[in-house]
Amino acid sequence: MRCLGVIPGTRRVDVVTRPEPDSPREHEVLIEVMECGVCGTDRHIIQGGWGLPEAGRDALVLGHEPLGRVLRVGQAVRHLAEGDLVTATNQRSCGQCPPCAAGEPDLCLTAAGTGRGIRGMDGFLRPRLVDDATFCVRVPDGLRDVAVLTEPLAVGEKCISIVRQTQRRLPHSRWTDQADAEDWAQGLRFLVGGAGPVGTLLAVALRCHGGEVLALDGAPAGGVKARILQAAGVHYHCTAGMDLTALEQMLGPFDCSIEASGSAELFVALWRALGRNGVAAVVGGFGGPHPSLHPRELLGQMMGRNQALVGLVASNPRHFQMALADLEICRRRFPAALAAIITARYDFDHACRAFEPAGPDDVKRVITLDGA
Repeated sequence: MRCLGVIPGTRRVDVVTRPEPDSPREHEVLIEVMECGVCGTDRHIIQGGWGLPEAGRDALVLGHEPLGRVLRVGQAVRHLAEGDLVTATNQRSCGQCPPCAAGEPDLCLTAAGTGRGIRGMDGFLRPRLVDDATFCVRVPDGLRDVAVLTEPLAVGEKCISIVRQTQRRLPHSRWTDQADAEDWAQGLRFLVGGAGPVGTLLAVALRCHGGEVLALDGAPAGGVKARILQAAGVHYHCTAGMDLTALEQMLGPFDCSIEASGSAELFVALWRALGRNGVAAVVGGFGGPHPSLHPRELLGQMMGRNQALVGLVASNPRHFQMALADLEICRRRFPAALAAIITARYDFDHACRAFEPAGPDDVKRVITLDGA
């Protein structure tokens, strides 16, 4: 069976072979993989980042943003049936700590959890595989064309969930008074740094729930990213030539700032634009230049304005369910924006192009596995 993978140290994507999967055991499902999204984590692995093959193998099969169809189910599986569309989380359980036992391996305490297509476990860029049904989530048939976006949106959903939990510290505020409404974000202002897949999907999800959202990115103001966000009612600002030290004076203050670009410089700018009682969230890691920031300034603002800072990575099946629900809302409210987020598709034989550096008009690239 032909798969797409990388041998650590080679810095290139190759076709690697794997045997056909066995029949699913009691709690497993056999999945035909239809397509898989590509993200910056894949490129980082290819360039020699944190990717790690399975024990005893020299190559790691890539892919952690799948959409597939269930071919067969184990006898104990109840939430999936043959023919269902399905996606699956990449983060897997260590089997030992309380968060993993509670179904939240993204909060693993031992840091021993594996990740499909990332660390210690082959990914989804292959025609078929058997997987643990615990980590598989059924996809409504009506979302077939956009369901490959579930994993990156699930990261954003985890961010939204943690931000909302954090802001329960503020009784009698918009965060709490309208918490049960679909438009729970009405009257709240959000500043999102980065218009890659996670940042774009996160910004659109916040608009789905009524928030006022501003997004910052280096892509041109008239480009593809700007048009997608504007179609969802997001206010887009290009950072080229912008004085990031003056964000609060120009645009703020904000109830929440979310850094999703991986830029330490942009994080500091977003944090400085955060208003009183605000919460700042960091999605993923940092790269690029690190500005000089004295801890006194950070601590002084956080205490003086009663602010909170949270960091997060990965997601779990609960966040996938939230992502699918918001994809339904987005299809209803902002269909043009949702349809445009997948900016390129590649078949298996041309898949290497999907891993090339992203350009200013790239949001989400997808590899289709039909005929792989």
